[in-house]
Amino acid sequence: MGITRVARAEAAESACRISAQGFRVYEYSAVTILPDGGAWEQPGRPLSGAANAVDELDVLIANLESHPPDVTHFDLMFEPTYQPQDQKGRFAEETDSEAHFEASDKCLLGIALSRDNGENEDDRAGIDELLGAFEELTQGWLEPLGVDMMFDCFRPESPLTKSGSPDHPALFLCADPIPVGLDVTSILRDPFIHTVSEIDATVLRHAANLGLAQTPPAGRVVSLSEILIRGSRVLSPLQERIALFAPEPESAVSEIVDGERWCCGPAVESLAGPPAWLFAVNNHVTIEIRLEIFWDLWVGFPPGRAMVDAGIGRVLMRGGWTARQYFPPLREGA
Repeated sequence: MGITRVARAEAAESACRISAQGFRVYEYSAVTILPDGGAWEQPGRPLSGAANAVDELDVLIANLESHPPDVTHFDLMFEPTYQPQDQKGRFAEETDSEAHFEASDKCLLGIALSRDNGENEDDRAGIDELLGAFEELTQGWLEPLGVDMMFDCFRPESPLTKSGSPDHPALFLCADPIPVGLDVTSILRDPFIHTVSEIDATVLRHAANLGLAQTPPAGRVVSLSEILIRGSRVLSPLQERIALFAPEPESAVSEIVDGERWCCGPAVESLAGPPAWLFAVNNHVTIEIRLEIFWDLWVGFPPGRAMVDAGIGRVLMRGGWTARQYFPPLREGA
């Protein structure tokens, strides 16, 4: 099961796409986005009583169109029209079936999340909030395999101006082992390399604290300026193997762990980018996270898109954050 928030103008089209991909909307909520960024949710019309899937979809679309004009979005809750068998054990047996999705070396979806530091928040408070949002965004569906971290220095009276660097300005966190066939390397110059069994929120914070603990030049402060995921393992909403069109057909690198399939990238011989890419920036006054998705499995496929939207929603719930879709550009009024 999953949930996705769609603009009112695209609701009927999204419902049809969900149905065409083997899912049904079993419930929905009408949402009004308020001028202050808040949201007012109202229960949707009942969907029961339809004789078949076609009638049910017609009822849904009619209900969506019947809401008053102040409704700006809908939260569509969907489930498979079939119930897959449970998988038990850590490693599941592979099958020969494949699901096919488009992928690209350029992002198919780009979302920017940003937040201004509060009046009483210093640079360290901003970094703590950035790491917390990073964790909320990726929780449960995206695991870094390699992370570049950059540190710089600034003078407290001029926070927007870089003023030198600590002794070790570059750190590369690398998970070991890396799935076979991946290219997970740092793009930083002479980074300090720290190898770990997995990169979770605790490991990421520990690495950040190590960098921040460096002794700065006199009169300056050490800060974490950038975080860049160089490789990722992303939870697939499907159990089948994934085949990509990028634009030529190719098999995706994936593995099954605890009964779930995880897709990995970037692959050495792939024309596509990684499943997802994250870049976070701290300029000491504003913090920003950019999420880019390169596989349509998490863009146009509703169960995958629901994972992305849920992560974004968790960040927005922290307060002070705003989200902006910069690619593809939203139509005016959406």
